Amino acid sequence: MSLFSRWRSRSANRSGGAQPTGNPNSRRDESVPIAEAPDRVQVTIAGRIRVIRIQPQAGVPTVEARIADESGELSVLFLGRRHIAGVDVGRRIVATGVIHHANDGARMLNPVYELV
Repeated sequence: MSLFSRWRSRSANRSGGAQPTGNPNSRRDESVPIAEAPDRVQVTIAGRIRVIRIQPQAGVPTVEARIADESGELSVLFLGRRHIAGVDVGRRIVATGVIHHANDGARMLNPVYELV
């Protein structure tokens, strides 16, 4: 069971909703193009990892992955991490989180993700 499936299951149990069924890869179908993703709203994006950087942010170890699709790209930051197994350049990823657009580009912090 993926991290997203466990999170969704716990969220559904808390809200009294039904547990998800069907194809676990269906999250890709829910994704929006990166260039069209709204600011400060939870969205799902899908793309390919183009660059990985390990660089501290405010003294905290951080893995930054630049994710790109046909429409654009954004930085996905994993705070408190120096390495994430399976997160490699060229790998496809689906990430769900809140995007913040700033002067230096779009960022998503600590998303729920799935490697595809």
